[in-house]
Parts: sequence; structure tokens; C-alpha cells
Amino acid sequence: MKKRLFIYAALFSTVIIVLCACSKSSVDNTPVPSLVGTWQLSSTRIVTTDTLNGVPQSPTSKDSTYTLNKAPIIQFTASNYTLVNTSVTPATTESGNYLITGNALTLSPTSGSSTTRSGVYSVTTTTLTFTTLQSSTNVSQSEAFVFTRQ
Repeated sequence: MKKRLFIYAALFSTVIIVLCACSKSSVDNTPVPSLVGTWQLSSTRIVTTDTLNGVPQSPTSKDSTYTLNKAPIIQFTASNYTLVNTSVTPATTESGNYLITGNALTLSPTSGSSTTRSGVYSVTTTTLTFTTLQSSTNVSQSEAFVFTRQ
């Protein structure tokens, strides 16, 4: 009887030690919100830095906000996008494919434009931010586009 009690006590202690030694993984399993859906442009921020004789000058910035009836809308499906720009007259439509690599987003149009745009993006359940950087010999320009999920 004492032998069985000892074995049960040892097994119980082993189970308790194993369960207490296990901890939650430090890996964050929180799902990243999906890019798929309809997004409406709410604001932009353009920062331009000129270079004079190789020395960057003070940057200038321009912020813009859009009214709901004049704001461009972009819709993402599994691998395609459609951008309808109602802020210009007549409205324009662009469609194409997109590619996500890490936090980089590349929009490759197949109709409506010939300009491929690449930049970094971040997405929450309600906001998409897409930032591009363009540079030449004397000017660098960063454009941040902030969209709201519709």
C-alpha cells in the first residue's frame, strides 16, 4: 500500500512540475489584419527635401485631407486591386496586381497607369498607411497615404 501511495505521489508531483514548467510561447499569434477590402483615402502627407551642393536643405511638407465624395477608393482582393480616383475630373480607374513582402507593398498596374508603386505599409482593422519614397540627384520625396476601411 505504501509503495502505491509513493508511486502516485511521485507521478502527481511530476505532472505538477511539468505543467508549471510550461509557459506560454513568446511568439505573438495575433493575426495581422487583412489588406483585403475597400479603403478610402482620408489624408496624405508629402515631405520634400532638396539638396544644394550635396547638402540636404530643410524639408518642406504638405498635408492634404479628402472629403468623402472626392476621396480615391482602393479595393484589394486576394491578389488584385482596383483604384478609383474621384478627386480628378474625369474620374480615373486603375487596376492591377499587388505583392506583399514583409512590410513592403508593390502595386503593379495592368490598366489605367503604367507606373509601378512600391513602399512600406502598415494595416490595422480600420487604417491602412502606405508610404513611398522617391529620390533623384537633388530631391527626395516621401508620400504617406492614409486610408480608412469602408
